[in-house]
Amino acid sequence: MSRNFDDPFTTYPSDLDSPATFAYTIEPNDFPGGILGTSIRALYVGQTGNVWCRPVGNGDTTYTAANVLFVSVPAGTILPIRMSAVWNTAPQSSGDPGFQSGIPPHFESKHANTTASSLVGLY
Repeated sequence: MSRNFDDPFTTYPSDLDSPATFAYTIEPNDFPGGILGTSIRALYVGQTGNVWCRPVGNGDTTYTAANVLFVSVPAGTILPIRMSAVWNTAPQSSGDPGFQSGIPPHFESKHANTTASSLVGLY
């Protein structure tokens, strides 16, 4: 039996700083599979770990759309970053996006993997 409910927020605009309206499970993948079908406003991290991702840029791939590694993100964190991809592993060849993405020098590429789990994209 379904119930109707009153949603007083349906007439309000949905801005970037508004709460998310939709969510979907994200499974990190290797190129090209890590590219999200829909960009997200934020990422919920259910289990502690690293997140290797690509923030949404404005077309300037030098800085604004460079891949980023978030290290040891605690469980329950919502990363308020608009993302277009969540990678499973760091790119290993120049054919992969973000190959020259600035992995911190003290990290080997094997450490630039997404190890966090139970990821949910919010938009």
